[in-house]
Amino acid sequence: MSNTTLKRLLVLALALAAFIVFAGCATTEPAPEPEPVPITYEQPDVYVPDMFTIPIYYQATGLHKAARAKLDSYISSLENPDKLHFTVAGYTCTEGDRTYNKQLSKWRAEAVRKHMIKRGIDPDSITAVGFGVDNPVASNKTQAGRVQNRRVTITATKAY
Repeated sequence: MSNTTLKRLLVLALALAAFIVFAGCATTEPAPEPEPVPITYEQPDVYVPDMFTIPIYYQATGLHKAARAKLDSYISSLENPDKLHFTVAGYTCTEGDRTYNKQLSKWRAEAVRKHMIKRGIDPDSITAVGFGVDNPVASNKTQAGRVQNRRVTITATKAY
């Protein structure tokens, strides 16, 4: 037998082997849908009606009109706010000095805290903290990302 004939037989044998192996895998019916897995939450004490974030203007320490309106709407939506503890967290983008950004984020959180107190939330139930550039929600490499990172978030938990 010539080399060419042997090569042709080898290719034919490989093709036949592949057909035998994979022929059983092909099916005309779709795979059955997996059973849904129930979702459970491990933190029953956390009360967050929605992810609440207040956008802040560049270098601003106070709340602009739209941010105040959004915060007022959030406060109005709360059921039994006297049974909650609020953590108000301020953040910045990475532009500027890191130490200054840490202080700026604290000022932002304090501005939200003061507004919440004006709207009737107990001052003792609100903790304001500043995280500066830590915990970004978007890339600081783009203008759009930096805008998203200049924010204040409010987390409400059941008071004990």
